[in-house]
Amino acid sequence: MRNLLVFLSAINQKMEVVTDIYKYNGDGCVLTVGMFDGVHRGHQSLLEQLVAKSRELSLPSAIVTFWPHPKVVLAGEQVRLLNTLDEKLSHFAKSSIDRVFVLPFDRQLAQLTPQEFIDQYLVDKFRARYFLMGYNHHFGKGKYELDDYTGMATAAGLPSSRVEKFVLESRKCSSSEIRKCIENADIETANELLGYLYSIGGTIIAGDKIGRQIGYRTANVLVDDQNKLLPPDGVYACYTYVDGTKYNSVVNIGLRPTFNGSDRRIETHILNFSDEIYGEKINVEFVKQIRKETHFQCIDELTTTIRNDIDVALRALK
Repeated sequence: MRNLLVFLSAINQKMEVVTDIYKYNGDGCVLTVGMFDGVHRGHQSLLEQLVAKSRELSLPSAIVTFWPHPKVVLAGEQVRLLNTLDEKLSHFAKSSIDRVFVLPFDRQLAQLTPQEFIDQYLVDKFRARYFLMGYNHHFGKGKYELDDYTGMATAAGLPSSRVEKFVLESRKCSSSEIRKCIENADIETANELLGYLYSIGGTIIAGDKIGRQIGYRTANVLVDDQNKLLPPDGVYACYTYVDGTKYNSVVNIGLRPTFNGSDRRIETHILNFSDEIYGEKINVEFVKQIRKETHFQCIDELTTTIRNDIDVALRALK
């Protein structure tokens, strides 16, 4: 793989993404390490402190992250992720990070002790000049106390510190907590902990065209990353972005039991929109669950409920 430059014109930010670490030959940096799934408000607090420290020391800010998720490699689990890699990198750029190292996570890397990882990667490869650790973050093979990591960094000649625990109104802010919220359709709490609206990206594909037959056209979304965590089956108030334009929408996730559906689909009914967009990339932001998916006895009952869904969604999206 090669070094990439990610340009995000909306924030006028240039961020270097290093995927071929063996060819990297950069300068010193202020660095942190983590999976950062979700890049939630706790992560954002850490990244703010990272950038502040980098400016204090007049060095670039840098993140070491991993792909795929370590649990996929170590336990063979299918991990439902809050962010795709592209989404995560976009959030990093919005935090004004200068450089991201994406380490391919494999069993060889998993065998390194924390001291070996600090020595071989943070110091030798990435030339870190300061190491800022997340609260309660562990890395490397073996079990260690949090203070042990500071000692290992000191042994490698690397100054370090650990950020304080981030708490949002007495609520734990963690990737696992946010996953639980989304799995329980508590989208509003998930968004509060994330600090932004949870979203999925995908491509519009052909469906059964039932929606247009009953007066409510929908666009079927094929999700970009099948490991992306989806909210449970139900109807949601959302924003759908088409070619950069934001539209109010009502999204259904589920099997479409009224029509004896057998495969789970994501369908967005974009309000005040009638363009043909097959093959186009869109992004859907979730605001609130309106109701669970329901089996209706007749089409009239369904269309009446859809009209009500739209009313509820518009109130939620104001």
